[in-house]
Amino acid sequence: MARTQALSVSNKQKPLKEVGVSSERRDQICYELERIRKANDGRLTADDVLKAAKNPKSILHKEFIWEDKKAAEIQRLERAREIIFTYATIIVVDKSRIIKAPLYVRDPNAASDEQGSISINPAEIAEDDARRVMFNELSRCESAIQRARNVVGVLASHYPNLSIELENLLLGLVRIKEDLAA
Repeated sequence: MARTQALSVSNKQKPLKEVGVSSERRDQICYELERIRKANDGRLTADDVLKAAKNPKSILHKEFIWEDKKAAEIQRLERAREIIFTYATIIVVDKSRIIKAPLYVRDPNAASDEQGSISINPAEIAEDDARRVMFNELSRCESAIQRARNVVGVLASHYPNLSIELENLLLGLVRIKEDLAA
């Protein structure tokens, strides 16, 4: 039987990556998450993690912004991004099907640390930008499948066929992405 061990943690706010956190701290965070999960019938929720993190002695405490004004601003910016990408949609009738997609996508020309969205309205987007948008969307698909591949890799000792199926999907996406880049 395969042995499993929690090895690392990631965080949307990226404090673990940005400050060059030690592997010891990562392990402590993983152990704390496991402790919380086990204390809650095997289920880990954001509510339970936040509750534990409120304790200033918790290893998780430093992973949060406790200054309410700053935390509120961050939450509002996240909500603004959610509104941009969720509420505005574009509908196109193509042959016999109706395609509904988000109207705004991340600007493919923006730097990784720069904010910005553009409209995918075909009348407003240049072909080069449309190709970059498509490339970025396929990259997201590839990343999601890569994540699934890693998860299934852990489960492979019991469900080996899942790994084969995911490999085939990933290879297909990589080929399409390479064709677009050429």
